[in-house]
Amino acid sequence: MPEIMIDVTEKAAVLSAPSVIVCGNSGYTVRFAFSSEWDAYPTKTARFVYRRSGALRYADLLFAGNSVSVPVIRDADEVEIGVYAGDLCTTTPARVPCARCITDGAPVHDPPAPDVYGQLLAYLAGLQGSAVAGAAVLHICGAGAESAGETTIEEEAS
Repeated sequence: MPEIMIDVTEKAAVLSAPSVIVCGNSGYTVRFAFSSEWDAYPTKTARFVYRRSGALRYADLLFAGNSVSVPVIRDADEVEIGVYAGDLCTTTPARVPCARCITDGAPVHDPPAPDVYGQLLAYLAGLQGSAVAGAAVLHICGAGAESAGETTIEEEAS
């Protein structure tokens, strides 16, 4: 599991070693080396800020100790990572470059051609009332549920 090392001293977060996040991947961890000024805060929040499709986005992750998992970053050139805690102790952002992955910037798959979609609807309409039609609808709905958590680029931009 790749680790990104960040030193936090006098409220400044600085990369302690060169790091790169490959977009679209999980498994990255940030390990912070906090100065003593953070000893009073056993629980902290890591903030990950990045720009995707022209929109500024962020994710806040609560953690205890000195490490936190990096959320999956998509289609970004850079992510800024900082920490805040209590009422209120914050850091500057540490900037980590991102390398785009093969799935960035494109939908998961092309939508079916309209003629195929129309053929499927006509086929299902012809089966209306039969057990086969019910099974087909359940199969189609089940397949749709697997990808329900994904957001297309157009949906995300709105």
